[in-house]
Amino acid sequence: MLIGGDGVNLLDGGTGNDVYDVSDSLSARNAIRDVSGNDTLRYNSSVLLSQLHATITGQADLQIADQSSRSVLIENQFGGDSATIEHLTAQDGTFNLNLSAEQLISSGQFEQMHINGGFNTESNITNQHILSLSDQLQNNHLLSNEGQLNINADAHVDNRGTLDNDGGVIEYAGSSTLGGTVVNNGIIRITNDALLSLTGELYGSGQFDGDTYLLDATLSPGNSPGTLSFFGDTLWDNVSLNLEFGVAPDGGFLFDKIFIDGGLTLMSSINLNVSFLDGLSWEDLVGHTFDFFELTGELRDGFGSSIADIASWFSFSVDGPNVVLSDSGWRLEVENIGDKVSEVSAPTTLGLLLGSMGLLCLSRRKHLKR
Repeated sequence: MLIGGDGVNLLDGGTGNDVYDVSDSLSARNAIRDVSGNDTLRYNSSVLLSQLHATITGQADLQIADQSSRSVLIENQFGGDSATIEHLTAQDGTFNLNLSAEQLISSGQFEQMHINGGFNTESNITNQHILSLSDQLQNNHLLSNEGQLNINADAHVDNRGTLDNDGGVIEYAGSSTLGGTVVNNGIIRITNDALLSLTGELYGSGQFDGDTYLLDATLSPGNSPGTLSFFGDTLWDNVSLNLEFGVAPDGGFLFDKIFIDGGLTLMSSINLNVSFLDGLSWEDLVGHTFDFFELTGELRDGFGSSIADIASWFSFSVDGPNVVLSDSGWRLEVENIGDKVSEVSAPTTLGLLLGSMGLLCLSRRKHLKR
């Protein structure tokens, strides 16, 4: 056991399994340097956290033991770019990841960090290497993933801010729910026999690998514009789809698309909304058709029956030229027949919701853990 008292202290534990007790003196400034082992940092609520620095210089586990659920400063003062904290554990309660710890994650100074226990973010994080979660991480700001984010089977991201998967990979080892604002320009992968429920706003031109359930979600594919892809079966309930149209470099049109390599089950109609970029309007699209949706698998309703008339499952209203869906339902056709309002009615959903209970019971998807 190494105890830091008054003054400026360096607690050097070496290679063993060490316990660091930080003094409650308000004048102390403690720095911890360690090489390896399963180490515990203990401090109490009277410690000024601005005076506490925990530094790991080699392969090591750092366990934070505190009853006050406060922040801990973790700074890489000695280790250089090769320093690693393999496991960061909250022994009691939920802890805040403050700016100091987040800067280490952002800079990649700790090549691989496993966060065990409940943690809350207090500022923006950018993960450029490997970050693994074993419990809940509450994201209150911007969590950017440019590396690999592993979410273990018992872990969960409570996304109250924005999760930006910026060319990275997010791996779910079990069923989970992801809400908030999600920008996916990489890969979000769900393990076999698991289900990821998406309940917030989805953006980007990335892909979801595995089975998904979109509930009260808003889809805005692309990056003005682009294609958002789903590889696996997906079930949609009360989903809004926002499409953008813009001008291509060759003078043609760019528009958002959805690609599903799997089956789609619709529990209710899709609310279709259209917006324009580059000064376009509906009148500019007259005489053109736009294939905005591609599905390779089967299309079914909540009873498990095949859907033949997909056009009736879209709900949208347009003031201006006549805008209709083709018989296949996946193509917008803009016709110049004079100004009018084109409305596509939605099917009733009450029977589908009742019938879906049996369908979900037969599904191979697991119940959500959260």
